[in-house]
Amino acid sequence: MIGFILLAGVEKRSADPLISPILIEEPIIWRAVLSVLLFAAVLFGLIVQLPLFLQVTLGISPTVSGLMLIPLTLAQVTVSTATGLRISTTGQPRNSMAIGLTVVTVGFVALAAGIRSGPLFIVSLTFLIGAGLGSTMPAAQTMVQWAAGGKMLGAATAALSFSRTIGGVIGAALTSAVLLGVLQLVDPGSTAGLTNALASVNCGQIHTMQSSLALIMAFRWMFLTLGALAACATFLAWSIPNLDLTAAPPDSSNR
Repeated sequence: MIGFILLAGVEKRSADPLISPILIEEPIIWRAVLSVLLFAAVLFGLIVQLPLFLQVTLGISPTVSGLMLIPLTLAQVTVSTATGLRISTTGQPRNSMAIGLTVVTVGFVALAAGIRSGPLFIVSLTFLIGAGLGSTMPAAQTMVQWAAGGKMLGAATAALSFSRTIGGVIGAALTSAVLLGVLQLVDPGSTAGLTNALASVNCGQIHTMQSSLALIMAFRWMFLTLGALAACATFLAWSIPNLDLTAAPPDSSNR
């Protein structure tokens, strides 16, 4: 956070800033960009940690745990296409994004609560989460490009892509830190238990009951962390004005 604050100060004084201060000062743009950063953190955190969760808690093989990501991807692609079509029809992108992120938040809370409910329950919720995530990028990109105007179109699109990349890195790192941190708090030395659990996947069982309980608690907190990130993205999405894309962008003539 301190780094981002310092970056904003440097960018305002730079003759050729990486992220234009004009974009940062536009409420629609910075809210959408932050929403996408959190969206990417949630998506990549889930992609990295879900197969690990399936392997060490349910004894599912690496191949099958990878295949169980397919519903997430299919839902995301399908809803993304449908969202783009809806936006082109209604001209109002905000609600699709905000509702989708709300669904994602609820999905992670349900996932943390029903973490012991079995593979079918987990896959069903990841499908729901994927559907919610699918609404984010089409809506965010449309809003950002609309608000940026013609002269700042390229810079705004690049800022959105940059935030998605940074978000992915943050999501993978944060979820791993939470997972390992909770393991150490609940059961010191349980990181060794995690290694043993991975080695025991093909046998279909966790190494010890103590490690199993610690792992369940660690993954529950990890899913709640993703839910908290999704909740922040939801708040930002709902705070964006309900745009009418048929109207002229604000101050577009000055950009």
